[in-house]
Amino acid sequence: MYIVKLFALWIIVFTFGDAQWRAIKDISLYHPQQDFNLREDVHYFEIRQYAITDSGELSKKIKDYKVLFKAYQKPLSALDQTTQRRFKATKPLVHKESNLKVCEIGGVGCHYLCNIFLIDNKNRIYKMNEIQDIVPFLGQIDTDAEFVLLAWLQEASSAKFTKYKKTDKGFEAISRYDEFEEQCGYETSHLTFNKKMKMINKKVVKSTLKECHVHPIYFPCEH
Repeated sequence: MYIVKLFALWIIVFTFGDAQWRAIKDISLYHPQQDFNLREDVHYFEIRQYAITDSGELSKKIKDYKVLFKAYQKPLSALDQTTQRRFKATKPLVHKESNLKVCEIGGVGCHYLCNIFLIDNKNRIYKMNEIQDIVPFLGQIDTDAEFVLLAWLQEASSAKFTKYKKTDKGFEAISRYDEFEEQCGYETSHLTFNKKMKMINKKVVKSTLKECHVHPIYFPCEH
C-alpha cells in the first residue's frame, strides 16, 4: 500500500509539476496572426532593427531597416496605400532609453536599436521602444506566442530564456547568461513575472561566473 501511494504521488508530481514547463521556441515559429490574441483595435505591428553609429545616431550608410518580427489581425498589405506609405516612412525613437534588449550587441563596429511600430483600426501609427508600451496592445498575455515575444524582446545577446510556465499570478521562466562561458562561466536564474510580464523577482539558481577579460568583438554593419 505504501509503495502504491508513493507511485501515485510520483505520477502526480511528474504530470503536474515538471510537465508544466515549456521549452522556449524560436519566435519565428509562431504564426503572426493565429498565435496572437491582439487587442481588438490593433491592425498590425512590427519590430524594426536600425543600424546606429557609436554616438547613437542613425547610420547614414545603412538607411534601410530590417523587420525582425510582425503580428497582426490585418496584414500591412491589406491596408490602404496612404497608410502603408506613412507607416513605412515613420522614423524611430533614437535618443530615449530603451529596454528592448533583443537589439543590444556588445563590441565595436556596428550597433543596433529596435523600435516597435503599430497601426490601430483608425490607421493611427504608434512607435515604442519600451516593452511595457506594447503590452496593453496584446490584451491579456494568454498565449505561448505572446509570452515568448515579450521574453524575446528582453533577451540581450548574452542572456537567453530557456523554458517557462504559466502560473496563477503570471509566469515563471529560467534564463541562462553564458556569453563568454569558456572564459567567464555562466549563470542560471529563476525569474518570476506578473501577468503584464513585469519581472517581480529574480533568483540565481547556479553561477560559475568569475572575473575575466575578453577582447571586444567586431560586428560589421549588415542587414
